[in-house]
Amino acid sequence: MDEEYRVEYVADRTNTFGKAMLGLTVECARCHDHKYDPISQKDYYSLFAFFNSNNERGQIPYNGEAAPTITLTKPETEAKLKFIREQLTPLEQKLNPNRPDYQQRFGQWLTKTRSITSLDSGLLAHYTFDEADRADVSTYVKEQNEKRKLEDARKKKEEEAKARLKKPEVKIAEKKEAPKPKTKEELWKDPRNAFANLVNDTLPARLGGDPDKVPYSVPGRFGKARYLPGDSYIELPSKFGAFEQNEPFTISSWFNLAKPGMALTLLGRTTGPMDGQRGYQLDLLADGRLKLAFSHVWPANAIDIETIDKVPVHQWFQVAFAYDGTGKAKGITLYLNGRPIRTKVIADHLIHSMVYGKDKTHWAQHNFYVGRMHDNFYKDFAVDELRIYKRCLTPLEMPALAGQPDALSIALKTPVANRTSAQRTGLYTYYLTNQDPVYRADFAKAMKLRGDQLMLYTNSDQLMIMEERSVPRETHLLKRGAYDAPAEVVTPRSA
Repeated sequence: MDEEYRVEYVADRTNTFGKAMLGLTVECARCHDHKYDPISQKDYYSLFAFFNSNNERGQIPYNGEAAPTITLTKPETEAKLKFIREQLTPLEQKLNPNRPDYQQRFGQWLTKTRSITSLDSGLLAHYTFDEADRADVSTYVKEQNEKRKLEDARKKKEEEAKARLKKPEVKIAEKKEAPKPKTKEELWKDPRNAFANLVNDTLPARLGGDPDKVPYSVPGRFGKARYLPGDSYIELPSKFGAFEQNEPFTISSWFNLAKPGMALTLLGRTTGPMDGQRGYQLDLLADGRLKLAFSHVWPANAIDIETIDKVPVHQWFQVAFAYDGTGKAKGITLYLNGRPIRTKVIADHLIHSMVYGKDKTHWAQHNFYVGRMHDNFYKDFAVDELRIYKRCLTPLEMPALAGQPDALSIALKTPVANRTSAQRTGLYTYYLTNQDPVYRADFAKAMKLRGDQLMLYTNSDQLMIMEERSVPRETHLLKRGAYDAPAEVVTPRSA
């Protein structure tokens, strides 16, 4: 348990401070008061509270350093970073959206543009989950397992026969070729490849987990959906959806929660605790709010935002997040049913890669999952209409994803004199980020430089440090010193 280890780390610091700085063995008071001990249990946890807001997790990653850290760059790396900053500065000035030349071209675009169809632009994947099961997954898996057992037994007999003959086997080194991508027909033979990608039919979404408990079909927000009963999940092909922090992208999906009070991962592509949650994930918190994290090593080397408002239960709702590739929390917008939802920033310190550790290494790589995070499987919710884009969708495009009227087309058709300020701003934002050739070219150059920059940081050494959370962690007196037995709230106090 993360929290169990974290509490032990904080207790170790408290105990060490007591011995080294106070000349006292304060740990005796961790579990309860003692009749003749001048240090009470409340005193102990008041001292404990000074060390309780270090921005750490409690578990260390197998790849990378446990956060928080500082990055130790070498002189040659600093020289390269300086060169990149010198190149980025004029580009960032060119990307100022208030430049007159952008506004001039925007006016020209408005006069000649009569209609827009934007929701197919930059679309990498669209899964409707409307498909019915083509075959019984459990039966298919059992048959495949039997075939595998027979094949393994055949190979074992051949090896035993060769051993009895005692003929030395001359092994010829064979050049391994990369496996050829399977065609749709080949993929479709496996009923676990259940859901077609309407953009690329060789990238189906797959049913995973217990073959007797695969997500089953239910009425959806549009057509059919899939309900996750537990011990199973939906996954996308490996390496798909692996976005780096300098790459804009948008993800949208519909969900329906069967009950309140659930804490789970709705979707994402993250390596889990083995690599410090490297990647991105959208979580549902137990109180009904949403949490979105982009991480190198969570929680300190990450962007971490939470919604202020809650999502509904027992009804369909659409969630989307659009990211502009700038590596900052302000570059992420979370949407609920097509409208921006209020958020608060927990962390905004993503320095290193969202995909790799040092020298492009990693301990583990997981697929994009719905209803799974690492080895944790989640249940009691349904999913529908998953879309993934390789661009940052703009606010006027979002209502259409939520089944509402196309706000972008409506704004374009509205007479100039009647347009609201939101429509004017929305049209300009859409034009600038999707249509203006000069802006788009300079933005691509800037993102390329940002990619070089973040990999220079990623490939540098890191050193663990102490660093306070932006929001202090609430400290409780712990009954019997147990991490999962919080009692009264205490505050940092030295006397």
